Amino acid sequence: MSQNDYTQIRLDQAVELADVLAGAYTTEAEFNRLVQRLNMSLVREIGDIAGLDLKVLHIVNRFNGDYQLIELVDMARRYRPNNPQLLKWQQLLSPNRFEIEQQTKGKKTKLESNDALEAQIRRTYGFEDPYLFYRRLTVALNAVCQITVTFGTEQKRGTGFLIDPDLVLTNYHVIYHNLYGYPAPDDIQIRFDHALYIGGSRPQSGKPYELPLKDWLVDESPYSEADISIAPAADPSPEELDYIVLRVQGSPGTEQFENGEKRDWLKLPTRPTNFSKDMPLFILQHPELKVDESVLMKLALDDQAVIGENRNGTRVHYYTETGGGASGSPCFDSRWNLVALHHSTDPIIKIARPKYNQGIPAYLIRKLLEARGKLT
Repeated sequence: MSQNDYTQIRLDQAVELADVLAGAYTTEAEFNRLVQRLNMSLVREIGDIAGLDLKVLHIVNRFNGDYQLIELVDMARRYRPNNPQLLKWQQLLSPNRFEIEQQTKGKKTKLESNDALEAQIRRTYGFEDPYLFYRRLTVALNAVCQITVTFGTEQKRGTGFLIDPDLVLTNYHVIYHNLYGYPAPDDIQIRFDHALYIGGSRPQSGKPYELPLKDWLVDESPYSEADISIAPAADPSPEELDYIVLRVQGSPGTEQFENGEKRDWLKLPTRPTNFSKDMPLFILQHPELKVDESVLMKLALDDQAVIGENRNGTRVHYYTETGGGASGSPCFDSRWNLVALHHSTDPIIKIARPKYNQGIPAYLIRKLLEARGKLT
């Protein structure tokens, strides 16, 4: 690990940090309380792991993989301010802090950075390689589509995205109508690349795709009554994830552009996302904003977005803005990793101003699809 690369640590360093944390939080109850302050769902995640040392190492590896170790160490030291080893790790993981307060024997001593002129003013989620960032953004842009569903004279709009060369993921409620049921496959229009040209001169009309007449519905999971209730009696179950997977004719994910690159698709995460408080969350969507830009792709950015998860971890709440037509949009972390499927806003909107938007953790969708044999 170089002097300026403190976003992740090596395995041997992870073991060393785990030993420090286990020394500071000496019982499983104490460590569970620390983890609960960071993310309630992580307490459930380590519930079946036997022994304090293995629990601590699991959490360290989890935060290390998500580039959020400083979140863990900051919280640990908040409740163990006099622990010198935690202070050491805090300095190691965030070397450019202008001042670090060291509390010893009731006195505060300020430790100045060796590189004060180049200090970070506010802790962020680290530095990014711009070309890798651009590549991941490009894949995301290419994978997102606008969905229009026709029910007689009525139309519904939403957003979706590729999760395989010929599979599009969106919300169940975008496709299913409470009165009419499912539409005919030829009443569902999928359109990619419906966005402004570079320079903003005119909108791209996009490229349409159709659904096959048979076997177009790959899998579905309905929404929950809790999603539309102001005071729900229970949380949504792990099988109420408000998603639907559509098969598209052809293979849009392998479509090749003029520059030789293929469209590609987004990968559902293979492990749970740590939705820490204030985590950035980006949403690519087709919102209905104005008459002349009713379905063009837009990007909503919020670098302090995540509020937290519901009690059983089946929903995540955030501040990132969305508009009508955004249902089914992909939600990303600051490194353009797919983390959630946007599906609704605060149900209190029926009587008052909503306080949050809401999505379904993408890992849960993958887990259910795999359990049903729908994803290879």
